[in-house]
Amino acid sequence: MNELSEFESILEKAIIEHNSELENDSRWRLELEGYNRQYVAILNEKGEKEVWINFFCDTGWTEDQLKSYPYEVDDGGNCFFNIKINLTTGSYGDLRINSIA
Repeated sequence: MNELSEFESILEKAIIEHNSELENDSRWRLELEGYNRQYVAILNEKGEKEVWINFFCDTGWTEDQLKSYPYEVDDGGNCFFNIKINLTTGSYGDLRINSIA
């Protein structure tokens, strides 16, 4: 399995697990479709490949801005979330969803 398909598989698992824990509260339900994405890939202190992904609705930012700076907003609910994927271990963590104003 190549890294891209492995990455998407881990990401899909994370979203399914997150959504299964919700109790009829659609404000926090997440989908993978309909978002812009920013990726930041690193080798962590253990030499493991990690990717931080920022998901967001329309920004109004240019492509150059999105390539140069992490897009950050206050509030916005499930229109803005991020997660960290560890490709070496096949795990994920740090799923964070913005609050609702």
